[in-house]
Amino acid sequence: MENNSHCDLDHRHIIVTAFVSNPPLTVEIGENWLHELVDIVDMKILMNASAIYCEDLGNEGVTGVVGLTTSHASFHSWHDCEKPFVQMDLYSCRHFEIEDVLNHMLKFGAYEIDYVLIDRNLKANNPIQRVNRTYNKETNIWE
Repeated sequence: MENNSHCDLDHRHIIVTAFVSNPPLTVEIGENWLHELVDIVDMKILMNASAIYCEDLGNEGVTGVVGLTTSHASFHSWHDCEKPFVQMDLYSCRHFEIEDVLNHMLKFGAYEIDYVLIDRNLKANNPIQRVNRTYNKETNIWE
């Protein structure tokens, strides 16, 4: 009999735009952030985290990716903008907590986040959700 266990997994993809006060400026910071993310969401590395600094005019910033046994995580940062920001995504067929991902963005000084959560399960009822949240420093929660 064919094994269809992949059909019962939790296929979700979060795509985040975070306005930040402390964008990553070095490859080392980017790679460390990816390794920490993997630990926080309790996943396993398949392809080691790799980051590089992009020097293209208008696109200056650190970009990085890590391969997971359950898929991938990646990011790119723009530090030279009026409002520096980081775009990242995490796709996995293993469950992860959205709050864990958002809280990890605090390492970059995230204060406002827009994210899209895509439920990539085969029979998803509400496959796409778009959310905007602001971090409240007094209560230490995303609102």
